[in-house]
Amino acid sequence: MDVDSPLNAGELQLLWLELTSQCNLTCVHCYAESGPGKLTPDALTTEEYIGIIDSAASLGCRDIQFIGGEPTLFRDLNRLIAHTRSVGCGVEVYTNALSIPADLLACFIEHRVDIATSFYCDVPTIHDQITQRKNSHAMTVRTIRHLVEAGLNLRVSIISMELNQAHIETTRDFLLGLGVTRVRVDRARAFGRASALVPFEIEDPISELCGYCWNGRLCVSPEGIVWPCTMSRAWPVGSLRHQTLSEILQSPKLASVRQQIYSAHFVKDAKCVDAKPAGIGPRGPGRYDG
Repeated sequence: MDVDSPLNAGELQLLWLELTSQCNLTCVHCYAESGPGKLTPDALTTEEYIGIIDSAASLGCRDIQFIGGEPTLFRDLNRLIAHTRSVGCGVEVYTNALSIPADLLACFIEHRVDIATSFYCDVPTIHDQITQRKNSHAMTVRTIRHLVEAGLNLRVSIISMELNQAHIETTRDFLLGLGVTRVRVDRARAFGRASALVPFEIEDPISELCGYCWNGRLCVSPEGIVWPCTMSRAWPVGSLRHQTLSEILQSPKLASVRQQIYSAHFVKDAKCVDAKPAGIGPRGPGRYDG
């Protein structure tokens, strides 16, 4: 592989759409620093999101993930899901699973929506300490049970940090006992509020990314700012207020940032690059990072 030309430069396979900066939790490790009081004064409208979805589909995008903040707080999520499915894209909603209204659950079932969530500990007090909301453990467990009973394709990530690292295996077993079949573990990464939790010095912030967001992925913020992925806020590559999605995909800025990410994670020897990303599933890596 040519070091100066990462695979899929200018390609779009997966698009994250952040629908809101608001969240009904205030998790201690949130990379977006979301919370109940976080507002977006100049947020994209539903019609603008629909236009972005249409553009993404026309550019060959296969999957769209709705994220936040907490995407279920966005009033037109049902409409965006239906429209995304109508243009042939797969849909995943990354929710904190605190609560899913009945009409939204029905929408998930009707449109065969994939669901992703994070879970922190089988011990309720530790889980609630991480989310900073009392009874969030019980509420999330109840929602996970409903999602499993509904037969939806659900995956759960356990985010490891000092507060819960002694309980990772028991938490995995707890989730499996709830009927969750897809459980994976990741660590808190030094972005947003998690910067205070990572117990080591970060020499190169780009090394904290998962490393796969150079590979055909983009994220759109509620303000229309575009990043390579949900966590790469320090490396904006454009704005849909001023550019089209196609223009951003073909821009030297995006190509440069994708090259930086690729090189930081996969180029061990500039003369011989033989670093094939491992662990890529059928839907591609990085979907859990929302």
